[in-house]
Amino acid sequence: MKTKIIALAICLLFITGCGDKKLICTNSETFAGDEYLEQITFIYDRKGKEVKSYIIYEEQTYKDTSDMDEDYENLLAYCEDFNTSNGASCKVTRKARTLSITIEVDIKAIGHELSGALAEVVKMSYDEMRKQLEADHFTCK
Repeated sequence: MKTKIIALAICLLFITGCGDKKLICTNSETFAGDEYLEQITFIYDRKGKEVKSYIIYEEQTYKDTSDMDEDYENLLAYCEDFNTSNGASCKVTRKARTLSITIEVDIKAIGHELSGALAEVVKMSYDEMRKQLEADHFTCK
């Protein structure tokens, strides 16, 4: 009985997307004393042709925190737009000298709302996206 449950669980993992391709790309730089980190994760179908979802994480560590309060308020306002959309979420975190924002988008859930640059991005295959991000100085794995 225990073996059947384990076998069923393994089969379920394969059916529900265990084989999805993940593209994780990062970029970091320092500008005017502030440190910036950006990580973009795209989840593709098994063939790497269709974007299923993506996550953008950005972090800024401030040398001078004089602009931090205003930046925090601007990020919160920015997130309000994402959090009113089905299939998208946005979260802002503030710690000492660091602000971070995480945006998660489920493409199928917001499919009818895709427009502009986002609509073009989700048309890119795994290989095309990797090539584009590496040309933009990201390191991908």
